[in-house]
Amino acid sequence: MSAARLSSLYETAPWGRTDQPWFTNAAAEICLDMPPADFMRLLLAIEAELGRVRHERWGPRIIDLDYLLDDQHTSSAVFLTLPHPELENRAFVLAPLAELRPDLILPSGRLIAKRLAELLPTQRLSKMAACPPS
Repeated sequence: MSAARLSSLYETAPWGRTDQPWFTNAAAEICLDMPPADFMRLLLAIEAELGRVRHERWGPRIIDLDYLLDDQHTSSAVFLTLPHPELENRAFVLAPLAELRPDLILPSGRLIAKRLAELLPTQRLSKMAACPPS
């Protein structure tokens, strides 16, 4: 696995439970050399290593790593759905992803920039800074 590109950082209003601090979000486009289920297990292990404990849905957390989509695979496993089922409904996901893939056609058939523009009037976010080159 290698990181191909990283998006800028985005500060976004919390989703679900809104009485918590704003989130910091980013996206990474990577090349995988493992099955999607193994990669998801790796992401969950990284979260655990960094101290994430799942107490409540959408509650405060130290880190949240999501596997959003894969050009080669889909999945409907209990712990991994690809593409991510809420991918197209969250500006905080689409903004960093659109930075990396501005011509991406979403699973619904919509262009990512068009869907992001639809969400921005009601979902607040701000670009913080570019990630340093890797």
